[in-house]
Parts: sequence; structure tokens; C-alpha cells
Amino acid sequence: MRQNAPERRRIFQESSRDCLHHLGQETAKSAPSGLADVGARRSLDSEAVLSPSIVISLVFVYGFIAITGYPSLSESRLMPRYEFAGLDRYR
Repeated sequence: MRQNAPERRRIFQESSRDCLHHLGQETAKSAPSGLADVGARRSLDSEAVLSPSIVISLVFVYGFIAITGYPSLSESRLMPRYEFAGLDRYR
């Protein structure tokens, strides 16, 4: 007996929903009460691990933009002269 696609999709969704429902009940029954805030702690741990790399990335990206942006607004040509000229070079 061959079923059409919507019927197969409905059967799959019902069976997966039932499996997840039973799995959730078993996990809730077997989990110790102290594990409720493990998700919050993991979130803080992941933020603590990622924050230095995010800060370093921001410093390098925006730092190099500033390092190249300032000479473009100075009176430099071939050799750097850091006398601020503003937007006069772009007129």
C-alpha cells in the first residue's frame, strides 16, 4: 500500500512528536533537580570563552581601519607625514 506525500509527512511528524514527548518525560524524570540552571551556566561559559576572541577581532578590524584611515587624512604622500589635513586631499 503506497501512501501519498502529505500522508507520509503527517505520519512522520506524529511519530517524531511522540518520540520527543516520551524522551522529554524520561529526561525530566531522571534529571537531578540541580540541572535546571546548567543551561544558564553553559551560556555564561560560552560567552566567557568567546568574548576575548570577539574583542580581539573588533580591535584588529576597527584598529586597522583607523590605522589606514588616519594617514589618508594626513599630508602623507610616499613617506608618512602625520600632519592632519582633513578632507583637503579629496577635493
